[in-house]
Amino acid sequence: MPRRNSLFSALSIFLLGFLWFISPPAEAALKTYQFDIQVKNVSRLCHAKPIVTVNGRFPGPTVYVREGDRVQINVTNHAQYNVSIHWVKREEINQGNQTRGNKDNY
Repeated sequence: MPRRNSLFSALSIFLLGFLWFISPPAEAALKTYQFDIQVKNVSRLCHAKPIVTVNGRFPGPTVYVREGDRVQINVTNHAQYNVSIHWVKREEINQGNQTRGNKDNY
């Protein structure tokens, strides 16, 4: 009987060690973005107007992160005036068929 328990213990330790070894680490990722702020002339309804773009796009790009990630955003302002950046958080939690959307201003 003691031999059977020691064999079971050794097998359990080996199995747990193997599972620990093959499982990927759950580490936070570092997400890095470069935002280049520029003013572009856009023609709408036969009138040209200057608009502020981020990386040549309006609206600006979407930042994708997960909980626990670190985010580094480098902003270079090429416009002739000061610019503020407005963040909108959209949270999606999937639980079965339920999806909750939440928009908060930060």
